[in-house]
Amino acid sequence: MKKEEYAGSSAVIAVASDLTRIPIYIASGYLAGIPLDWILGLITLGVLGTIIGLAIIDRVPQQTFRFIVLLAVLLVAVKLIFDGIAG
Repeated sequence: MKKEEYAGSSAVIAVASDLTRIPIYIASGYLAGIPLDWILGLITLGVLGTIIGLAIIDRVPQQTFRFIVLLAVLLVAVKLIFDGIAG
């Protein structure tokens, strides 16, 4: 999968997941104690992170991007295995 397709697919999945959770968080009162300026600040950081990520992804070769993604998946898998063993 090309890096642009991977990043786009990941973004769509993340947004869909977040949009399905937000009503539940609101209904359960989970977001009630969080100040509005924090929420707006985090949204701003998310947008800035997206802009920076788009700039970086254009500069990273496909092979390097694939290696980074596979390495990240490997590290997460190893952590999950250790967490499972540790109980």
